[in-house]
Amino acid sequence: VSPAPADWDDTGLRPTLYRPLADAVATVLRRAPRLLSLTQDAAVGALAADRGTVQAILGSIADEPVEGCAMVVALILRQAPLAVPVLRQYVASLPDAAEKAVRLRALGRGVDQVLSQLESPSGAMEEIARAPLAVAGDDVRRLVAFLGEIGDDASSAAHRPRLKVMRERLDKVCRDRFADGLAEGLVQPLATASGALDGAGQTLLEGCARNLRSLEIVARTVGGAGGYDQLLHQATETVRMAAKAGTLTPVRTLRLVEILAGSEAAASLYRRARVKS
Repeated sequence: VSPAPADWDDTGLRPTLYRPLADAVATVLRRAPRLLSLTQDAAVGALAADRGTVQAILGSIADEPVEGCAMVVALILRQAPLAVPVLRQYVASLPDAAEKAVRLRALGRGVDQVLSQLESPSGAMEEIARAPLAVAGDDVRRLVAFLGEIGDDASSAAHRPRLKVMRERLDKVCRDRFADGLAEGLVQPLATASGALDGAGQTLLEGCARNLRSLEIVARTVGGAGGYDQLLHQATETVRMAAKAGTLTPVRTLRLVEILAGSEAAASLYRRARVKS
């Protein structure tokens, strides 16, 4: 067993913490390749966990320290928010009572670690608030999936008061991020344009509009529609005013309205324009 490094005191941690921490990290590193495969799945938008991968990650984990097991479970859940039932089903299927008890403790501590990280002022909520609009929607979707799985799990009933507070906080973060994205990516560029928008400018606006809708669709599942309809209406009115000012061509106007408010709103605007002409 390797001793603590010579500069361990610089960490500010007690000497007795070195061995448990090193053992826990080793538990994670022994499963790093398979954990990486979950990360790669998450990078392409997967929410569910591959059952075989999860089972391989948990293999022989009963021989590992509980804190290391909890770290592994937390990493699984961060990458695969729909893994809660997979984890529980796998643990329930274990024939050995002692091994099952170890993995149940690890599962409970892993869930608690993820929830504690979400409650942190510098945790995932703050990351969503600062995230580029292009990834904010996916980040919220993963978080909503995880909170939903925990909330629906009968074994996690004790966490429900925490989940309620988290959802309320997430609702506010989503609304603020949506309003900021709308102002920065759509309203301000159109309001400050000095002439007709070129193709590159239109591409940026359409990208922003798509990202706003991606965030809005999942954010409505957190706290309802209140406010989003009004903000989308504001965005549509901003586009119409830009069209009247000559900043947007009719085709570009219709395209933005279609993304922001749907094909029926775009068709209605087109019909009104045809009547006026």
